[in-house]
Amino acid sequence: MRVVVLVIGLSGLTATLAAQGSPEVRVFRDGQAWEEEIRGVIKIPAGKQLRLRSDRGSVIVHVGEPGQVSYRIRKRAYDHDEERARALFRDFTVSVERTSTGVVFRGEQRRQRSVRDFSDFIVRYEITVPASY
Repeated sequence: MRVVVLVIGLSGLTATLAAQGSPEVRVFRDGQAWEEEIRGVIKIPAGKQLRLRSDRGSVIVHVGEPGQVSYRIRKRAYDHDEERARALFRDFTVSVERTSTGVVFRGEQRRQRSVRDFSDFIVRYEITVPASY
């Protein structure tokens, strides 16, 4: 199992913590794959950290607006059966949490499955941070 860890320091903003909105989640068919997409925005003050720990996946970091971290997490299951794809989505949980030290992303395979079950399963984290990070 592969673990990805990403730590980025936050600086330059003095805003107070704002309430985090609920992420938007949707499941749809995209060509030969089923996709679960999770999107959200977190308001965050200066001097914090962004951490990502995941059992699998790729990470892309973009530069965006000050005072917030936005994200799009895409889980893709190359399976013709929607229910099997949804079962894979449920078995690989992703959480995003604002803590006293910053923002923490966690991706975890909850249930043991065969290598074959996850061979056509991809996770991609796209995170946008302020230029002052």
